Amino acid sequence: MQETELLKRLRRDDEDALREIVFAYGAYVSAVVRNTGGGRLAVADIEELASTAFFALWQNAARLRGQNLKAWLARTARNACIDFLRRQRDALPLEESMFADGAADPEALAIWHMEEEAVRDALARLRPAEREVLTRYYMHNQRVAQIARALGVTESAVKQRLARGRENLRRELTNP
Repeated sequence: MQETELLKRLRRDDEDALREIVFAYGAYVSAVVRNTGGGRLAVADIEELASTAFFALWQNAARLRGQNLKAWLARTARNACIDFLRRQRDALPLEESMFADGAADPEALAIWHMEEEAVRDALARLRPAEREVLTRYYMHNQRVAQIARALGVTESAVKQRLARGRENLRRELTNP
């Protein structure tokens, strides 16, 4: 069945249409999640994130008009996966990466502290506008649109500051 007909049925809350879409695109959406996860996801996480994309489709069906369903599902699944990985990264306790089998690795901890201090120092040397967007984006997991609203600038300006800030941060870290 064609996507446009499936979307029409979905907008009428036809659960069978959703089942058909899941059947048609389920493997594809799971592959998008698996590839985006880069081997860092458990099978249950992949299934949950794929389900999230289909649930978002169900919730947003009324707004989808003339869009490529496959592309929309892929984009939604990819974004859900990226958000999930960011939350996982932020939730990972320091001890999990610094200590193995319950035994402290003082060398790894010392290196981590030195690297953290180097990044903090390099950030301090950046222009305030670049430092602000990098901090909001990477440390507070704010999206570009959120940062733009908070700072009263365009999303394009935020993206430019991110790109310029990353480049300047890299330069600061490689040439202290």
